[in-house]
Amino acid sequence: MEHSSAVDKILEVYSQLAPDHSNIGLTVQAHLHRTVNDLPALIGYGRKIRLVKGVYNEAPEVALPRGAELDERYLKLLASILDAGVPVSCATQDPNLIKRLFEEGFHSRIEELEMLHGVQPETLRKAKDAGLACRIAAVYGDSWYLHFLHRLAESPVNVLESLADFYDPSRIVFGAGY
Repeated sequence: MEHSSAVDKILEVYSQLAPDHSNIGLTVQAHLHRTVNDLPALIGYGRKIRLVKGVYNEAPEVALPRGAELDERYLKLLASILDAGVPVSCATQDPNLIKRLFEEGFHSRIEELEMLHGVQPETLRKAKDAGLACRIAAVYGDSWYLHFLHRLAESPVNVLESLADFYDPSRIVFGAGY
């Protein structure tokens, strides 16, 4: 999903395609206030939903900031999707949120946990070892740098990790290590 200014157009296109294409899915951002109201119609299509917290810096009237309230909203949206029997992928690097997926029994009901390649590899490995289907996502294309900056802003410690990886490439965990 993109910045909130693009959501109307994305949902318009999705609503035209979803009825006739069973292989189409949609990413929804838990931090956007509108998602609570958009979700029932999206669930109605019965297509896979990829649930993310959301990375774009949005005004407070548009979105929740990071924190406990956002985590609770994420879990409530997830419960709504699962209760409707719609397939869902949880895309998050947040180890606390992943822990909650297990504590609240969501881990056995979601299709997969999706994490970015190289971000929290040990968390991903533990989830996989606990029996959760996992997907590693890689960022590519023209907007990779903007996405990279969002990841850094999301967790400033990632700046240090990136620098350490740059100076010591042996620290990098590649796919086989997951």
